[in-house]
Amino acid sequence: MRDIIKQAFQDMIAFYGEAVFANPKQFKGVLSDVLGNRGIAGGEAKRIRNLLNTAVIDMNAYSRLKAAIAKNEFYAVGNLVSEMDSDYNTKRESAEAVMDCIAELFGYTPPKSDRQPETPTPIQINKPQTVAIGSNMSFGGYDWRVLDIQGNQALLLSELILEKRAYDEEFAEFVGTTWENCTLRRYLNNEFYNSLSANDRSCIIAKTNVNYKNPWYGTNGGRDTQDKVFLLSLDEVVKYFGDSGMLKKGIEKSARNVDLKLPAHGINKYAFHDKYSKERIAYDKNGTDSWWWLRSPGLDPFGAAVVFAGGIVGVIGIDIVGWSGGGVRPALWLNLES
Repeated sequence: MRDIIKQAFQDMIAFYGEAVFANPKQFKGVLSDVLGNRGIAGGEAKRIRNLLNTAVIDMNAYSRLKAAIAKNEFYAVGNLVSEMDSDYNTKRESAEAVMDCIAELFGYTPPKSDRQPETPTPIQINKPQTVAIGSNMSFGGYDWRVLDIQGNQALLLSELILEKRAYDEEFAEFVGTTWENCTLRRYLNNEFYNSLSANDRSCIIAKTNVNYKNPWYGTNGGRDTQDKVFLLSLDEVVKYFGDSGMLKKGIEKSARNVDLKLPAHGINKYAFHDKYSKERIAYDKNGTDSWWWLRSPGLDPFGAAVVFAGGIVGVIGIDIVGWSGGGVRPALWLNLES
């Protein structure tokens, strides 16, 4: 299939130029013509037409990848694969084939490591999907990263920022809030959770989350909570994305540089940037590197910790009042035997 897709793209560019990718009506007609000229017909032709129409017309993948690869933003290939997989119900293998072929038009073939990190030998636990720490899996219509496996339970984090919402929309402006009382927790454990099918909900395990105080500023994290869906904490971000020791080191005020400009790797009085920052980068569905909420408190009860764009950990947090554009990456524990 990859060879057919690659040749179809090459034929379209050779005879019609790049402009064909910006004209949906022309693209559909030309695609049918080039497949017919290559002797591709019947069910196979229909399947390839559906894949390419989805990628080029619905997702605008040609233009998005052209712009991204020109800036060496090769991660965009993996983002579009995940988007096509989750939002358009496309098999991941097919999505990878399409995006790889488009990327090759711009002189770059993404290696597997750009789409998905290398994983240890995977284990199969009574599931049709192969699950291993660091791998990706589909669940509930979304693409998830497996952060941890304990027995027959896996900790999942959404691969993309699924949406942008306020941390709290009620009384935080006047009294502050904690994870226990914020409206984002209520939303995740009710509206978001209930948007999943009954079968998917039955696979999710409610867990007790310990909500520690902010390690740099001592802000109270509130009471422990029982959550089906939650956000990661500062400690968990360090645990699962790589621990450079900077979170612990930053407890000492003397270790925090007062210079607000972060060096390539270092700590200022608000945040830290280390060799694992690139692992913490998250993208929204448009392929934009965006900041995302953590459940830990920030400098005071009126803020919550975040991961800034670029994967920088904002221990001081962002004011939860008036910030409705915070990225949401839900996390949950999944029963692999359900």
